[in-house]
Amino acid sequence: MKPSIFMGLIMGLILSLSACKNEVEDNSQETQSSADLDQAAINAGILTDPDDVKLEGRFETRNDIGTDKFCAIKTGDEDYNVGILAVFGADSFCEGRGIANLDGENLNITLNQSSKKISEDCEFTASFDGVSLQIPGVLPEVCAKFCNNRASLSGTQYFQIENGNEAAKKSNGRELKPLCKG
Repeated sequence: MKPSIFMGLIMGLILSLSACKNEVEDNSQETQSSADLDQAAINAGILTDPDDVKLEGRFETRNDIGTDKFCAIKTGDEDYNVGILAVFGADSFCEGRGIANLDGENLNITLNQSSKKISEDCEFTASFDGVSLQIPGVLPEVCAKFCNNRASLSGTQYFQIENGNEAAKKSNGRELKPLCKG
């Protein structure tokens, strides 16, 4: 190989590595800008602070056929008494009370059979992002016993409208009043 070709290859390699270094530095600055933007949104109340997520409170979703409700009263470090109502019309709804445990973004819910005089508990894991609670689209078959007239808890979603145990105690269901017991 001629020395001039070899030197050209070396120079090309050096320039390529230099470009990679600049790209890494640019990504680092972009990541920092992103973190600054996220922090500004948290400070402005637009995003929930992931270190300050509170489940206790009242959640609702309003639609043309009624208001779906969820409430959570804190009873321990990550333990809660909960209640849920999903409305599908005047006489079509799901309703239950139980307990829950928050584990990161997973809310492990057990609807207690005694709240509806049913022979089994309904257990499932919902997701909670600090603002909304999403019930999975597929639930155990026993969960249908908490519903009537072709209603289902599957895939329902609830948005936090008021924080705190006192707010949760204000939620009323159709048959369960209050929806959450403290």
